Amino acid sequence: MRQAFGERLAAKVATTGSSLCVGVDPRGPFPSELTRGLADSRSGHARAVERYSVALVEAVAPYCVAIKPQVALFELYGGYGLSALDAVCAAAREHGLLIIADAKRGDIASTATAYAEAWIGLRPGETEPLADAVTINAYMGPDTVEPFLAVADRMGAGLFVLARTSNPGAAELEEQELARGGQVWERVADWIAGWGAERTGPSGIASVGAVIGATAPAVVRAARDRMPT
Repeated sequence: MRQAFGERLAAKVATTGSSLCVGVDPRGPFPSELTRGLADSRSGHARAVERYSVALVEAVAPYCVAIKPQVALFELYGGYGLSALDAVCAAAREHGLLIIADAKRGDIASTATAYAEAWIGLRPGETEPLADAVTINAYMGPDTVEPFLAVADRMGAGLFVLARTSNPGAAELEEQELARGGQVWERVADWIAGWGAERTGPSGIASVGAVIGATAPAVVRAARDRMPT
């Protein structure tokens, strides 16, 4: 099994002097240099996305520790887009970068396991996972996270769990007061803290992290206190 994600992340930060993660969110229109010779078709657009994204990875590789491809912007092009995502992740691996698949998956039982295997496990015929970590949604309950934890533990992978998100409507649910006290997002944060505490190595960095929107600065401060690892 690979070293735990938290330890690999801490080591990468220590050796590079950077804690930067670069989002790979390929939205057109792209420069003409990237679209030249390509058909105006799904495969052609996917190829432009691949060219753009690989070039981005190569440009930022000396300055960051990880990339975070937004999976939806590749899925948009179907199988062609997923092949482009494979190429982007391969380029990141060549440059020694960690990969966080921004997929925000969430489901139950065998379906959740399949999602976990697809992003941080071993897909059929593969010898290494596509990504080092994946973003997931726990708002169906803690049992939806258990299959992801099982695969992550087996593969030395990481999870980033949605807690207090950045969208304007987040407060409508995530900041609602609970009958037992506290807000909804705080309850989820407590789950995350517990999962992380069980998966924290010598570096002090857990292999389970939280997604906290920077649009709510006061929440960011509270979240750091609530989830110290």
